[in-house]
Amino acid sequence: MQLGYAVIPSSTRRANLEGNLKALQLKLTDAEMAQIAALDRNERLTDPAGLSPAWD
Repeated sequence: MQLGYAVIPSSTRRANLEGNLKALQLKLTDAEMAQIAALDRNERLTDPAGLSPAWD
């Protein structure tokens, strides 16, 4: 969300939904954002394998 992406979490449990809303209050530091950006390998992964369509 901090990068401007829309996040649509799903849950059937009210407690989890309330917890998801708390993500609006979460702010990562520039250093934390840089660490996350370094994880990007320009690929998409799914689990289990074969669950998603051919993206590219």
